[in-house]
Amino acid sequence: EEHSEAVRAICNYMYRRPSQQVVLVSATIPKEVRDLASQFCRAGYDLLDCVGKESPTQETVEQLYAICPAFLTFAATNNLIREEVMANPTNHKVIVFFPTAP
Repeated sequence: EEHSEAVRAICNYMYRRPSQQVVLVSATIPKEVRDLASQFCRAGYDLLDCVGKESPTQETVEQLYAICPAFLTFAATNNLIREEVMANPTNHKVIVFFPTAP
């Protein structure tokens, strides 16, 4: 609930031009996320499910995390993404989540 309110506030803040494209990305697709998409995306939008419904996301998608000093966050993230792309040049998907500011 708190997360959807933050996303709603961000989307309401953005100036929308007719040519602007809105992309919402979520690691999971619960009803709450589908409701947000229907509110902020144009009619006829596409919902892309990269996992499927067979198993929960955390069971089917490899998830990694790294702990590092704040000043190294960008370099560490960049290096991890480069390693993934080099290991899987034609078959990789990367989503990075960062904590939000209080």
